[in-house]
Parts: sequence; C-alpha cells; structure tokens
Amino acid sequence: MINLLKRNLGSDFYVHEDIEEEQYKIRVYRKTKNDISQDVYVELQYNEEQSNYQLLLMERDKEFSRGSFMTKSDGVFALALYAEAILGSEKYDLQTQRQILKIDPQDTSLLSNLISSKVGSQYFSIFQNKRKVINLARVTGENDLYNIFYLTPNLEKVNLVSNREAPSAFLVLYNFSEDLKNFTELCNKWKVDVQPDMNTEERVRRLFLGK
Repeated sequence: MINLLKRNLGSDFYVHEDIEEEQYKIRVYRKTKNDISQDVYVELQYNEEQSNYQLLLMERDKEFSRGSFMTKSDGVFALALYAEAILGSEKYDLQTQRQILKIDPQDTSLLSNLISSKVGSQYFSIFQNKRKVINLARVTGENDLYNIFYLTPNLEKVNLVSNREAPSAFLVLYNFSEDLKNFTELCNKWKVDVQPDMNTEERVRRLFLGK
C-alpha cells in the first residue's frame, strides 16, 4: 500500500511510514522542490485499542480528527484523497473565474453553458436538486441570493454556502464543481487498485469537499 500511495500521489508529496512496537503511522507531507513542509500534514494512525485507522490533520502541533476506517485499504484511500485536498495546489482556471464574475446575476443559462464546457455538466445542477453533484438554488423570495449545497445519495443536503449574492455565488458553484471533478478523477485512479465501499467513498468525498 505504501508503494501505491507514493506512486498515485506523485512527486509533489513525501510519504513517511513509521512502524513502532505499539503504533503504526503513515504521514503525507507537501513537497516544494526539495523542501518538505512540516507545518501541516496528514496522518493515518492505527488505533490498536479500537482496531481501526484514524485519519488526522496535523497543523502546527495541533491534531484534528477526520474520521476512522476499519481497514488499512480504506484508510490509505482516505489518506491519499484528503492529502490531495488539503496539501495539493488549487487547480481552478483563473480565466474562467474572471468570466464567471462578469456574468449577469440573472443569466444562469450562460453560467450553465460555461461550467459545462469547463468542468462538465455531470458535476453540478442549477435549480434542480440532483444527488452527488453541486447544486445551486435561489433563496426563496430573493432574486439575487443563492444557496450552494451538495446532495448525498440518501438526499442529505450538505450546505456549502448560504445566502450568497450573484455572481459571487456562481463562482462558488464553479469552484466546488471543479473540486468534485478532481475528486472523481482521483477516486477513479485509486479504484484501479482498491475497492472502497460506497459508504467509504461518500465519506471521503465529503472530506475532499471540506464537509
């Protein structure tokens, strides 16, 4: 699994495996040229008492739990995708972002066409709630205020931004749609070698989106 982790993450990350007598840890750091940033990193730690793998975000000696996983395979999958989300570089198209910020607040057709061409229509929905995509909904009684949310497979609404004015709300829709696309592509790469169940995949998708 360590070699798979190193191969799939690539040269932008440094992976360290720490095997001690009573504890097992895998840490992922961000690399910049030959330097390793140690202020923020992601760690997978085996919890012997609970017989599971704990995913942790470490920020300047502070520890934040991001969930637990029953198998090493699921834990490494979560570690890799979460490391990409937290430590990876943003991949948004600045030109597209500028175009979106110039869209008329009422011109959602232009918005839809633009995001479809840049990201893909399968990652977002405007005014029609769809599962496993980023949704844009107009706030009731308001013309220029929008809510952006992710809808889970079991129809749980995960709020991303509320009561945001356009075109700023449109930009949020684009950014999260791009994030969801990136997650899907990375997830498909990992599925060549590991088979996370639907629950694990959904949990990691939420982590990737920051929710």
